[in-house]
Amino acid sequence: MTTGQTRPRRAPANRARISALARRWLGIAAVVGALGAGALRAGPIEDDAPRFRDAAVEVEPALAVDGWQLPFATRDRSQIKTIAVVSEFGAPRQSYRRGHRHTGLDLVPRPKPRGYVDVYAMANGAVCSIHLSDPHPTVVVKHRLADGSLLYTSYKHLGGIDVRNGQQVTPATKIGRLYTADEARRLGGNYDHLHLEVRKDFADYGVASWLTMTRRELDARFVDPLLFLRRHLAAASSRPAAPTSAP
Repeated sequence: MTTGQTRPRRAPANRARISALARRWLGIAAVVGALGAGALRAGPIEDDAPRFRDAAVEVEPALAVDGWQLPFATRDRSQIKTIAVVSEFGAPRQSYRRGHRHTGLDLVPRPKPRGYVDVYAMANGAVCSIHLSDPHPTVVVKHRLADGSLLYTSYKHLGGIDVRNGQQVTPATKIGRLYTADEARRLGGNYDHLHLEVRKDFADYGVASWLTMTRRELDARFVDPLLFLRRHLAAASSRPAAPTSAP
């Protein structure tokens, strides 16, 4: 240091420590505040759900599930090879809300017949919601499992609906039909497939189908339908088959 220069003053050690602690606590407070705000603020799913409450009904399935089948009248409704997958569960989508997660499995029968493709309930249950209009008409079926717990299956992109809210259904019950390719083109998309969901609950009244943005939200409300079918159809294939069409 040259003559005439002033030596820099050092802050007392205790003052430096206090400043460091203050910065640390301010940082922690900011994080806690952000977490608290997020915990208290309802997200888009919770905000939008009330709009669809009136489309749902309170109903209890008269029969417990005694087996699962594919939702189409294929040559064998217990064989996964009789369907073709159009789009898988969990993929990011750019429709409606960009980047939302695909909450279902898009599928068609294999081979896909010409004309109308009928859609059937996958198991015993009761229709608890019918909502949305073209090109997304949706029927939701509530199922009671053998242990008393509940599960829901949702059937979307129906060009025609043959059930009503509150109706009891079995695997022989026709839910509706898919759009034809011509109908889908007129609606401006490739809607001639079934968007099938397996849901853990239906507290969102259906809006999570297009507002689920993260894997955590996806896994909280939905089950991968392809994994579900593989697991439960394998068990069903060892039992006598139920009718493959409505009586």
